[in-house]
Amino acid sequence: MNKLASQDKNMENDIFEMIDKTSKLYMDIFIGNQTNLLTNEVEFWKWLGRNYPKNFFSTEAIQNQAINNAEWFKLQLQGKGYEWDSVNAMRKEIKNLFSTFNLGDNPTQKGIDITQRNIFTGKEQTFQNKAYTGKTNPNLSTTPKEATIITNSEKVEYATSQGYRTQEFMTSEEILQARDNRYNQALEGKVTLNYNFQTVMKEMGKAGAMAFVIGMGVELLRSYKAWKNGAITTEEYLKESLTSGAVTGTNGALTSVILRPISAGITAAGYSSLLTFPIVIVVSAGLDKIISPAFGRGDYKKYLNEAKYYNNFNYFYNDYIEKLTLFKNEYTLFFSQMISQEKTYNELEKKNYELNNEMKSKKSELKNTISLLVGGDE
Repeated sequence: MNKLASQDKNMENDIFEMIDKTSKLYMDIFIGNQTNLLTNEVEFWKWLGRNYPKNFFSTEAIQNQAINNAEWFKLQLQGKGYEWDSVNAMRKEIKNLFSTFNLGDNPTQKGIDITQRNIFTGKEQTFQNKAYTGKTNPNLSTTPKEATIITNSEKVEYATSQGYRTQEFMTSEEILQARDNRYNQALEGKVTLNYNFQTVMKEMGKAGAMAFVIGMGVELLRSYKAWKNGAITTEEYLKESLTSGAVTGTNGALTSVILRPISAGITAAGYSSLLTFPIVIVVSAGLDKIISPAFGRGDYKKYLNEAKYYNNFNYFYNDYIEKLTLFKNEYTLFFSQMISQEKTYNELEKKNYELNNEMKSKKSELKNTISLLVGGDE
């Protein structure tokens, strides 16, 4: 093989390796974010229940708190709801795609409400939430100076004046509206602590409509090589790929598309499954000169196996809809099985509770019988 042919072959391998690894990274992000989206409503009430297990263990118990303990209940919904909503807002920001967020289950924990951790560097950042909607300023006496204060727009100036980094989130009016929405949901007995098709399918349409379209051109190939050689981090590379996708998708220099079904595990509420999602790679004219012949020879299979190459967008669209439909069916099956599993678990838990009560009753009867026998001997 001459030097020029060798260079072309190396570039071809780099391109297919880039498509393989980048699409897998995007799939990981999709699975993580979509799971949070689909489980958000149910998981909020479950999390609140873990903070207050004696108060929020069932829909009926939550409704009872709304009726008989409204003032205290609203106070918890305002504070804990603000924590939950602020984390969800941070998760949706591109800069936080590569972070995990931990909310504790201790309602009286002091100083820290949220811990953010970068999955690549391990670096952590801490936050404390202050949802003060009245005239009183936030109490910061237990807040560490290294923590960032998340507070509503009306209290940002005060928190900043106390020497803290601050992050503005919502207004007083928005906080009260979110609180009242959850309170009314509880009051009407509409809180859902278990998964069912109604709660899942509200978001299912969004999952079917979503697709990762990765634009790949010469610039991204340079970034990929820099990432591969350790010159930039994974986080930096993925952020550059987001920019590259936007540019490639609007510059008009597109000649072909690659459709790549990629599988990844998803876990929600303790149930796991494998889903196959169709990822779309839009190829610029510069890279297509190398990709097109390689697909013709079948050289792509080393990296991409089931991927298909299209220079006819009509053929691509028909296949894409078919793959997306299969994905939606897998997704629906996953959640239906998860719902069934949770229903079985709840039935077993109920049966276990009944058996425990029965055992207590038998134990009491036995104790009484022994007492009578002992008393008879006397």
